Amino acid sequence: MPESIASTASPATGQIDPALVARGIRSRSLRKSLELDGGYLSQSCSSAEILAVLYTRLMRLGPSIAPPMPPPYSGVPGPDNPGHFPGDRYNGPHTPELDRFIFSPTHYSLSLYCALVEVGRRGGGGVGVVVGGGGGVGGLGAGGWAGVAVDAGW
Repeated sequence: MPESIASTASPATGQIDPALVARGIRSRSLRKSLELDGGYLSQSCSSAEILAVLYTRLMRLGPSIAPPMPPPYSGVPGPDNPGHFPGDRYNGPHTPELDRFIFSPTHYSLSLYCALVEVGRRGGGGVGVVVGGGGGVGGLGAGGWAGVAVDAGW
């Protein structure tokens, strides 16, 4: 499997096939769930098509302005955390002509991380690493994790 499905974009249109992205999300989520002995796999399987279509056809996003690998998790956003890393940088800059992706159900975070990898917005390394202050991925997302601007709480 390639690093991401984004490398299979149509040379003629530059578009990525959402069906391939959805398959990649499920496959990557399964591998990581097995590796971690958990990871909300049913949520990844049930949301794969939705995320694939959002990222390949519906959302108007600029290029990712985040590093391929997230920095170590710096905590949730707030006035007492000036070093907070905005995870929504993986969805591009905040400009009026572009969409913002508000992601509330944190139990679907593994699906989101895998979607970001599949469409080439995030590197594949670290997906599935249990977060304990590191820059990887846990089963639940929080503001500042890759692709997540704010969260609904744990």
